Amino acid sequence: MIFSLDVAGAMDGSISVGTLSESVLFIGDGLSGDITIADTDGFEGSIVVNANANADPDRELWSGSVSVATSSGTFNLAPAESQPAKAPFYEVTSSTLVGTVGLVPFNFHPKDSAPTHGVSVVTGAPTSVQIHHYGPVVDADDDLVNTPPVRVFEALLTLPRARATTARRCATPSGPKSPMASPTKCSAAW
Repeated sequence: MIFSLDVAGAMDGSISVGTLSESVLFIGDGLSGDITIADTDGFEGSIVVNANANADPDRELWSGSVSVATSSGTFNLAPAESQPAKAPFYEVTSSTLVGTVGLVPFNFHPKDSAPTHGVSVVTGAPTSVQIHHYGPVVDADDDLVNTPPVRVFEALLTLPRARATTARRCATPSGPKSPMASPTKCSAAW
């Protein structure tokens, strides 16, 4: 069963759903209540907190909990939990959760992206990059047809140019630097 449920303002009550399938639950403002999804076959829908997109939402807009049953167990996504279930930036990945639960504006999911955020790629450029978010990314600006909803930039890495020299520069007791042979007070010049 696919449906869309819109809560115009904040949700401070409780709701229990057998399955969200590919459905979407929009919560206009904050979530201080509890949502339970009991389908162990996988939660494939989306729960969007702050769907009204308050200009500067503080993270306290999500103070309630979202309990999701999965084949790996039940995850209670809430700010009071520890990782991997601490909301709004939980570490449960889409391979376990399947669906998305997120606070607008959606941040990227560092553990669910590939390569994982913070991991250095040392064997050359990756052949692909996947950036997962805590919610759906859509282009809401119809006026700019050719502008994508997300832009990704490559950071160019510039290495310092090494100088081919083995001369040593050392501090002498008299003050100015001069080439000397004493390795105890010297460092290689670059």
